Formats: sequence, C-alpha cells, structure tokens
Amino acid sequence: MGIRWEAVKALITGKADSGMMDFMQSGRSKPPDRNTEEWLQSYLNNPRLAPVRKIATDLSSIQGKLYRGAGEKRKEVQQHPFLDFWDCPNPLPELIAANIWRLLEIWYQLKGMALCVIERDHRGMPTELWPVPPHWIMDIPHRGHTYYTIKNPDGKPANVPLTDAFVLKDLNPLNPYTSGAGQAEAVADEVEAYEYATKYSKMLFFNDARPDYLIAAPGVTEEQIKRFIASLEARHRGPWNAHRPGIIPREVNMFRMSDSPREMDFIASRKDLRDTINSHWGVPPEILGIVENSNRATAAAAKSIYAENVLTPQLMLRQNAINVQLLPQFERGLEWEYDDIIPQDEEYQLRVANEGLSRGAIMVNEWRTKMGLDSVEGGDVFLMPIGCMVVQKGDFLSTDMRGDGANINPTDPAGANITPAGVKARRVPPDRNRVRHAMDKTRREQERSAGPIIYRALKKQLYGIIKQLGADSKAEDDGWTKLLTVDMSGDMRNVADRVESILLQTVDWPYSESELLSNVRTVWQTAYGSGAELASNVYNISIRQPSLTHQLLVSGAQRIKGITDTTREMLSKTIAEGIVAGDGRQQLIDRVRTVMPGASPGRAGVIAANEVHTSLMSGNFNTIRDAGFTTKTWLTAGDSDVRESHRQLNGVTIGINERFANGLLYPGDPNGRPSDIIGCRCDLIAGEEIQAIPIQERSEHDILRSGGEDHIDKLPPEVERLPDIKQPLPDEAAESLAMYEREIAENDFETAIVMTRSGKSYRIRGRRSSVDISALSEEELYKAVMTHNHPAGVTKYSFSAEDISNALEHRFAVLRGVDDEYEYEIRTLPGTVVKDADIMRYEFKNKYMREALNEAWSRRLNMDTDGYHYACQRMSEDYGFYYVRRKRK
Repeated sequence: MGIRWEAVKALITGKADSGMMDFMQSGRSKPPDRNTEEWLQSYLNNPRLAPVRKIATDLSSIQGKLYRGAGEKRKEVQQHPFLDFWDCPNPLPELIAANIWRLLEIWYQLKGMALCVIERDHRGMPTELWPVPPHWIMDIPHRGHTYYTIKNPDGKPANVPLTDAFVLKDLNPLNPYTSGAGQAEAVADEVEAYEYATKYSKMLFFNDARPDYLIAAPGVTEEQIKRFIASLEARHRGPWNAHRPGIIPREVNMFRMSDSPREMDFIASRKDLRDTINSHWGVPPEILGIVENSNRATAAAAKSIYAENVLTPQLMLRQNAINVQLLPQFERGLEWEYDDIIPQDEEYQLRVANEGLSRGAIMVNEWRTKMGLDSVEGGDVFLMPIGCMVVQKGDFLSTDMRGDGANINPTDPAGANITPAGVKARRVPPDRNRVRHAMDKTRREQERSAGPIIYRALKKQLYGIIKQLGADSKAEDDGWTKLLTVDMSGDMRNVADRVESILLQTVDWPYSESELLSNVRTVWQTAYGSGAELASNVYNISIRQPSLTHQLLVSGAQRIKGITDTTREMLSKTIAEGIVAGDGRQQLIDRVRTVMPGASPGRAGVIAANEVHTSLMSGNFNTIRDAGFTTKTWLTAGDSDVRESHRQLNGVTIGINERFANGLLYPGDPNGRPSDIIGCRCDLIAGEEIQAIPIQERSEHDILRSGGEDHIDKLPPEVERLPDIKQPLPDEAAESLAMYEREIAENDFETAIVMTRSGKSYRIRGRRSSVDISALSEEELYKAVMTHNHPAGVTKYSFSAEDISNALEHRFAVLRGVDDEYEYEIRTLPGTVVKDADIMRYEFKNKYMREALNEAWSRRLNMDTDGYHYACQRMSEDYGFYYVRRKRK
C-alpha cells in the first residue's frame, strides 16, 4: 500500500522534485473534526439541511457521455471499460451509482470532503468505488505520510494511497492543504438554532413545568388547598361547565401566566431561519416546495435559476475531478461530459423556430423536428418570405458555400431567365426621400438585431479556437504549450508570424469557418428577405424566384473566410504580445479572452452593418430586376462621410444589368472591392429613364443646406505644392497653419493644408463637404500636421467621423479645423487608442452621435451647433486623444 511521495508527484505533475510540495504540506497529522459525526447526524434529524438533500438527489442521476479526441475529431465512445465501471461501481446492490454520487455530494456539502477508495482488477484498472464517511478518515496525506488513514466501525485501520483514492474537496481558504470546508458549516449556528427552536415548540405540547395560572392565598393549609382545587375542578371542569362564573375568597389572588413577546417571536423566527439557510445555498423557495409567494412565472424561472446557478457549478467540479482523477487510469485522451441540465425556454425556442421557418432560414422538416413531429416526404424545402414560395434544398445549398474559390456573378443566366409573376410594376414613386427613409428604417432594424448575433458568433468562434488549442487539456503537447515555446527573436511581426504558423497547424480553421457561417447565415437570409419585401411593397410587385439567396451565400462564404483570416491575424498578434510580455499559460488564455479585439462589440457592429447592407441591397436589386425593371438609380446617404467615388454616382441612372462607374452592380455588391463595400450606406431604387450625367453632382443633403447648385463641386481635386518649411514642432506648425487658415476659412469648398515631418507642405483642394488626402503617401501623412476648413453651408461646427479616423489612423501630430464660428483641434498622444478605421467611424456615428441625440432630446444641448462637438468630446475621453473647440477671434 505504501508509495513514495516523489513517485506520486511525478505521476500527477510529471516532475520528480518535491521541494515545494514538502514546503506547502504540513508535517503534522490531521484527525477528523470532533463534530463531524454530530454534523452528519444533524443532516438526518434537521429539516433545515433539506437544500443539501435536494442538491445531492438532483445531481445523483444526471447522465453524461464519454468522448475521445478534440475539435472536429471529437467522437462519442459507446463501449469502453470506463462505461461499465460507471454503470456499476460497487458490488453491493444498495450502492448503485446514483446512491454513491448522492452520498459523495452530501459529504461534500456538509464537510467539504468526500472520499472513495478505488478497488482494481488484476490489470490495475478501477472496478469498484467504496465511499468512506468523513468521520472514518483519521488522517489525510501530509509530509512523510502519503496516504489517507481510515478506520471502519470495528476500529480496524487501513492506509489508502493517493492513487487508490477518488477525492472531492472544497478547499479551505485558511489552509487549502488540509481537510475541506463544507458549505453547510457557514450556517451551523442557524441550523442549531432551528433545531433548538423546534425542540422548544415540541415541549409546549407536553408539560412544560409551568401552570397556566397561579393562586395566592396567604395562611391557607395544605388541606384547604386540596379542598379548594377539588371544588374548582368540580365546578369548572368539562365542556358542560364552560363559562360558569367562579367565586374566590376575598384575600385570594389569581395570576395568569402568559407567553412573553420574546417567546412568541421565538417560534415565528423559525421561518426566518429557514429562508436564511435556503438562500445560503442559492436554492429558490419553489424548488423546496415553498410556494406561498409564487406564481407560474416565478416557478418556471426558479427551475432555470436552480439548474444554472446551483447544480451546474457543482456538476462541473465533479466533471473535472472525474476527468483528472479517474479517466486517465483507463486511457489517455478521454473526456467525460455531463449533459446540459439547464431547461430550455420552450416559448423562446418556439418563436425562434417559427421565425426561422417564416424567414426561410430553416427547412420544414427542421421545423417539424423542433416541434417534436416526424419528418415528412418533401419537407426538405424552405418557405421564402415573398408569398412563401417553395425552394428545393438542392437549389438553396451548394458546395461553393465552403469558400473553395468559386465566384458566381449575380448576372449569370441562371438568375436572369426567371419569369416574373404577379402584378406588373407600377411607376416608380417620385418621392425618393420616402423610399430612402423606408430603406434606412429597415437597415437600422436589421442592424440592431444582427449586431448581437454576430457578436455571439465571433465569441463562440474565439472560444472554440481557445478550446481547440487545449485550454481544458492537461497534456504537455497541446497548442498552448507549443505557443509558449515559440522563438522570440526578431521584432513583434516575426513573433506573430511564428505564432500564426502554429495556429495554422493546430486549429481546424475550415471547421471554425463553417461554424461562423452557420451562425451568420440567419443574418443574411433575414436581411435578404427584408430587402426583397421592401422592394415588393414599394413597387407593388410579386415575383417568383426559386434561388433568391444562392449567390449571396456563395459570396458570403468568401467573406466569412476573410473574417476568419482577420481573426487569426488578430489572435496571432495578441498571443505574440503576451509571449513577449512573459505571460504564462493561463495568463495567455485570459489575455486572448479579454483583450483580443477580434470578438469585440465594435468589430461585430461593423461586420453586422456590412453584412446587413450587402444582403439587403442584394434582395432589393434581385427583386426589381426580376420584376422587369430596365433601369436603376444610385442614391447616396447624403452626408459628408460618403466616399468620393460614391458621391459622384448620386442620382446616376443606368441599365439594370450594367455596372456603375465604380464597377458595382448595386451598392453593397458582394463581388465588388472591399474599399467600395465596407461602411457603404448608399441605396438603390428602380430608375425611370437613362441618365448618364448625375442628376445631382453632390448629395441632396448639401443642396438643401446651400440652397442651390454649386459649380465648385465640378472642379476635380488637386494637390498644390507649397514652399517647404523647416521640420516644425507641432506648436510651431500650428502657428504656420494659422496663416493659411485665414486664407481658406471663407472658401465655399474644403481645402486642406498638410505639413509633413520632413518639412514639405501641400494644399489640397476638395469638394464642398469633403477633401481627399489619399493623394499623399502613408509616409507623408504619418505624424503630419494638417488643417482644413468647413464651408458655412455644410459645417457641423466640429470634426466629422472621417476627420477623426484620418487623424488617428495616420497618428497626426495636430489636426485643426475652422469654420465661420469655431476653430477646433485634435492631437494624438502616446496612449491614444487606434482601431480599424471602419470601426472608429462606426462608433462615432452609432455610439457617440446617439449619445448626443439623447442629450438633445433631453434639451441639454443644441444638436445643430453642439452635436458633433459633444460626440468628439466623448470619443476623446474613450480613445485618449486631445480635443478642444474655441470661438474664432
């Protein structure tokens, strides 16, 4: 039975040196607490320990599954010696598996420690578990004593080596290397108080050595007392003598003995003790049959709270103990996993299933399965939103969805030869603003619902990657171990490249992409259907198209691959930073979970906006094309953030199958360049006649504010070289910029003055509401000093989202702006946060500007003059850059 401590440590940790273990372990024996047996006896007699009984009983029969492998290779094991051992862990008929686990949980809750002795067969494989009550444990392992000492009721001792013991221990915070501390011990006083209160109540039903009243009669003899009592009983005993008046001698006094307020409250306090003890375990009252304040809703919620907050944590502790202590004794690479016990919200599942069916996201047979019905022949079809037309499974799904490089053009004949059905389209409504308003409203609704879906999908993908790398594994050759041994020579980019090489070898990326695609597909389908429905309502059309989402899913798979590639790059950079910083295994895992920007709400919002816009516009375009329209018109969002190439297309009408000047069939065309798609908010409407020259050379928004056409917008942007200056400090450069600001402030078009670090100076002529600085190289713009004007008709009295993203992306030393009333300035600082440009623009418009709107609705600011100023202030606080606005002198 004896086994050397060093050998035990080597078996568990793979390290033979026992210096730290000897230091931590006490050299003294630890006998059981003297109250252990009494505490177990209280469990049998005291109903206030009912939460322990309930938890132990509910956890005793939960089923699970045995798995081998990880990731896509993870398979359930149906036959194995461990499963035989699991089903029958003891030869005694009363010690079935459920009873053993129930006993262990009771001991764990009461005393913080539960022990089973493992019996083995001739091969050394576990075959039996023998539970040992806590008060039988005479000593636990410590320095010089490498086994448990137990003593049976006959007083016979035995030493149990560590390798022959299965132990559940709730570590004692005072000394984690000694016996555990049961959760029940924290309410020991309350349990005992309830027990004493119960005994007191019990005694009230017996003679409690106190009469109901006392009679005081001075000078009476014993004989007189007996005669008086006999007379009193004869006159008043029995129901027939009830309420008869009584007469006592003059000098006799009677005193009634009543309960004191403290005694009356003592009995009522038992209810408070009950509630206190139940809340200590977190068990809702409905679970224990206390329904005095319950209704159907609270009863349903109680089941979910109990399963998620009480049972599941205990179950996970037991699962980990099984995977660490028992399974390696059978075979390496096995994992035991309990079934999910959290009850599903059936009403929510029903809504999801019905929504998925009505939106064409799931097939009829999938819906029937969720409803508990059998599949039917011909049920592998989708019901599309427009008229609920049937789309065969083979037409909807394609092997091209795997992202294998196929690129199907939306104008392929397969989609162009569909015959429209229904009412012929009526004339396009002349009120474009009404159409755009409907599109904007639909887009916002879809983005609000898609954002959380994308965020959860990104988090799920990230956690799946973390798990594939071996976050829950104890093996020494898992992905995290390999990452910690990466070569750190060279700069951070070299380290990140080596990390990415390990990630490519360790993680199943195609599986990760498919998981993300399956989650994002609902967003595509819902937005596509909304775009088609919007066109159907606006133009009064009804069409029949059997493959509405085929092309969108094919190109979507390519975008999913790009999203996953970006996630891998971000993950590589984050891990490389942790390795260089000296993070250990758990620190590295925590860094990825909490710091990595790849699964942030900001990135999810940008992706959701792009995916919704692409799907919405695809549904809109396909619907108007298949309805027989011959032309289409491009409309911009009408603000200063519109791309220059898109602004030039505002109002352009061309043939329905022609491409616009930027190469897109429609705004958000998935086959276009990312630079033309990401962040786009333009719309498409059915056209009336070919209009090769733009109806409006600039946005309708600008025309409304300026009051007429603007010939300046017809001038192309140009870059003018100015005299060089000596390499200026930011403050000195700001003074030089002030000279130019006096020249450009009154212009009715934007002009930028840029001074590079090398002393070169440029003047860039822009358009009425924007100026394009991309003609200068990244090197020239990096840490440059720049100023520009905002014309009076279009100024927001502060910086725009495009201004801020340019300043942070290029790390401008100084960015200034002037208009007819204010001058404003941004300076990037050493700690300034820099995110992807699309994310920064998205957060400015969808986070900080919404905060400004809330302030305006509360009448705390004027949105026209202070809205953008407020958003810039808030963004500067979160991003850590310097911002100020002053009245012009």
